[in-house]
Amino acid sequence: MSTGHGNHWECLLKPVDEAIKHFIPVTINEGKLGDSIKRKGLWFNREQSSTETVVPVILGTKFFGTMALVVSDSNESSNVLYSAYPYAAKGGKQHLRLTEIRDWGNEVEAVLVGENKDGIEIAFFDTKYFINRDRYRIGESYDFRISGVIYKARCTNEEVIEITDQKRIAELHSGFSEEPECLKDGTLAPIIIHYAGCTGYASTSEKYPEDAEFYCVIGKVEEFDIEGIRMFKITPKSGDKTVPLPGLIYGATSMFQDGYVPKAGDSIGGALWTQGFLDEPLKRKRS
Repeated sequence: MSTGHGNHWECLLKPVDEAIKHFIPVTINEGKLGDSIKRKGLWFNREQSSTETVVPVILGTKFFGTMALVVSDSNESSNVLYSAYPYAAKGGKQHLRLTEIRDWGNEVEAVLVGENKDGIEIAFFDTKYFINRDRYRIGESYDFRISGVIYKARCTNEEVIEITDQKRIAELHSGFSEEPECLKDGTLAPIIIHYAGCTGYASTSEKYPEDAEFYCVIGKVEEFDIEGIRMFKITPKSGDKTVPLPGLIYGATSMFQDGYVPKAGDSIGGALWTQGFLDEPLKRKRS
């Protein structure tokens, strides 16, 4: 394959070697062929350009599965498995102004960076970049379908941050224009901050901005199976509208700590891989 999605495959099954052996052959053998597209470029690290056919092969449910990209090699009269990755066919809609395209230099893959109407940035791996790349213009706005695939997650219902530093306690109370509570010994009472009910999303890497930390309250959970792997489709409860939290989050059972099983009303947090694609029909507006 031209590029690696090793840690992304580990969202479904660990170790990565087992995930690749488990999913890629069955995707190629049993997956549904998507619409092919011809692309001219410097394929296979060659110095001379050629026009090759890219064929997506998709396996899974109507909302989540795996995708393999098979590319013709006209020089060798053969077909090559070029890339493969977990693929969310359904995501929450976000209207973003495109600010950066981080092309992977392999003709078919890229990470897009955009801003929502509040100027908050979100980056995601574009699972259909090979189809839509010619449509994109920096500075223009588009509708995308954004989702997250969990690397690891935990229930945060009982999780708290306890602040005991006296100076910090005084600063926080001052910021909220509150009088701090004093204990019998004259010290200020600790401040307890609860994760329960929290909505949050933030990139954790400059190099890989599509990797993010997240927090949400679960609004809805659906259970499904993909090639023997038990999965959950999580719809976060609507929280802070300025937070670019993916509208759908997918997680394998084994990615949840301590055997936790997601259920509506619980708060969860963790790390995820953000992905998405251009919403159709194409809607492009100048900002």
